[in-house]
Amino acid sequence: MKIYDVIEGRAEKLIKESKMFFVSSAPKHGKFINLSPKGLDATLKITGERQVMYLDSHGSGCETLSHIRENGRICLMWCAFKGDPCIVRIHGMGRAVLQGTPDFNAIVKKHFSEGTGPLDPKKCRSIIVVDGFQVMDSCGYAVPFMTYEKQRTRMPEYLETNLVGIDMDDFNTKKWTARGYSLDGLPSAGVDANCPGTFWRPTRISVTVQNWIASNYQGIFVGVAAAAIYSNRNRLVGA
Repeated sequence: MKIYDVIEGRAEKLIKESKMFFVSSAPKHGKFINLSPKGLDATLKITGERQVMYLDSHGSGCETLSHIRENGRICLMWCAFKGDPCIVRIHGMGRAVLQGTPDFNAIVKKHFSEGTGPLDPKKCRSIIVVDGFQVMDSCGYAVPFMTYEKQRTRMPEYLETNLVGIDMDDFNTKKWTARGYSLDGLPSAGVDANCPGTFWRPTRISVTVQNWIASNYQGIFVGVAAAAIYSNRNRLVGA
């Protein structure tokens, strides 16, 4: 295992040559840990000494967006499926730069200009920016050899077909509404701005209560114990 001060050497080589990577995140409280595979050429860029960013397209869920909005924690992983074995991980803090914002447009212009990959940046919901606090590699001895065939075209085709002549603000609003919550009920990056009454969603109330209990369980225990002792003392005095 090697820990890098910056993204360099075989870590940088594997990141740049990989056809896919994995993203992992989790809420502060709750039972769901998320792990997502990512692909498509030119959708991830190394943009700093320990910084990477990738295009985040609309999909069937919003786990990563919800988790990094709540706590920022994120881990990215790459595996070598050919050549020398190697696994690279970047542990860091993530943030979502939403489509249509000035920051989004500036990042696209600088790092994801049109024609550089199969995915049109302007049809993505956000850009996930990850500032790593640790870059490391490990052996990867148990990772099998695999032969790359080709990229899937389903996602670019879906976006191209479904977004023709559609206002992106309206499209994003509909998507945030339909898929605006994580499995634990946490709101995704854009849901509050587009979905009034976020807090009153039943699953959101449940998660809010769970989080409060988890954060204050010691005080709750002491309070319940004190109330029980006081109640028992009153009964003894009355007897």
